[in-house]
Amino acid sequence: MRRELASTYALVFGGLVVGLLVGVLVIDYDPAILGWIFGAGGGLALGAFLAAIASNTPLVGNPGTGQRYAPLDDDEDWRDRR
Repeated sequence: MRRELASTYALVFGGLVVGLLVGVLVIDYDPAILGWIFGAGGGLALGAFLAAIASNTPLVGNPGTGQRYAPLDDDEDWRDRR
């Protein structure tokens, strides 16, 4: 495992563990397995979100293109762009 990814994996795994604990101890579903699944899923999603924020990974868009949309000028008509 690469050293710079260790903290990212720790955040995801920690989120999974915390979510599973919440699913077991806090969430009260009639079939208990559903509480475990929902808790683990929520913890995993939160851990992955925090790992993406911590590693400065963009969550939306294509990071490789670097395209920016230029704003329309005042004299340019939007109908001419078709």
